Amino acid sequence: MLLNKIKNKLSSMFIKEKVNERFDYINPQKISYSQSGEDLLVDYIFKVRGLEKVSYLDIGANHPLYINNTYIFYLKGSRGVNIEPNPKMIERFIKLRPNDISIAAGAAPDKGELIYYELDSPELNTFSKEHALQMQEKGHTIHRVTIFPVITINYIIATYFNNISPNVIFIDAEGMDFELVNSIDFNIYKPEVLCVESVSYELDGSGKKDAKLIDLITSKGYMLYADTNINSIFVRKDFWLL
Repeated sequence: MLLNKIKNKLSSMFIKEKVNERFDYINPQKISYSQSGEDLLVDYIFKVRGLEKVSYLDIGANHPLYINNTYIFYLKGSRGVNIEPNPKMIERFIKLRPNDISIAAGAAPDKGELIYYELDSPELNTFSKEHALQMQEKGHTIHRVTIFPVITINYIIATYFNNISPNVIFIDAEGMDFELVNSIDFNIYKPEVLCVESVSYELDGSGKKDAKLIDLITSKGYMLYADTNINSIFVRKDFWLL
């Protein structure tokens, strides 16, 4: 009887130790700052390829911490450029993420100025009149219309990345995602990862995927690696398929 108790105790200790080892290995305490875990997915891609610190470009960055795709990388010592037309948000970026470059401007296919539509939900703010009117039809309110400077992704990379493509580009442009991706000179700039909002906005969550956008990116030598419904994450084939 005593021998059986000792055996059961040792067996229990062994199993507990193996379970603890397993949890240490998978590291369950991962924190995501993105809307749907996009930052952890992108981080995993770079970890597999041995890149601990990466450069990033965040178009439509919004808030420096809340629902932000690049904060996880900033905490790990990575640096990049944040593009956001809301000057109050840029002030927060400068305060909370002083080692990044944060620019109060919009991104567009051509450099210049565009009308900026501010809605009751700031994350829906857009340079697209069509998108703003669609949001209005769906129950949102256009609070203010202003004119903001806009710069191109090619200009941003040439100016702030020394003409070297960042490792990852995040694009959340509310109705202008296709135009922005299409404006990138992929003959020169080939980020390893692209994360782009790829679903139309619907109040009930029934938005449709933008097949045209997905086809455009895959035609540039990328594969669809993951999809969170809201965003699609693409990896350059020659980076991932070794």
